[in-house]
Amino acid sequence: MSQGTIGVLANVINSRIHHSLIYNSMETLPKIYDKQPVAVELPAGDHWWCACGLSGHQPMCDGSHKGTGFGPKKFTLPEAKKVWLCNCKHTKNPPFCDGSHKAL
Repeated sequence: MSQGTIGVLANVINSRIHHSLIYNSMETLPKIYDKQPVAVELPAGDHWWCACGLSGHQPMCDGSHKGTGFGPKKFTLPEAKKVWLCNCKHTKNPPFCDGSHKAL
């Protein structure tokens, strides 16, 4: 087998491993961060809620979703207020808690 053929095969194997790792992590997403909502006081303006559950800055997005096929949910508050944000990531009304965590 030539060096070129070996290099091509190595690239194919590495590509398949990479895609497998991403696919397998996507099977378990969204990751449940917590089975209860979080109350947060937020200022007026745009906010980005973590929809995948991987953010290290819950309940907001920190970019940890990259490569998973998930993305954050943008929401806008016209004025500063206290909101209850979903931490189980299964709400039907993102980013707000709708009680879906009770069925998990």
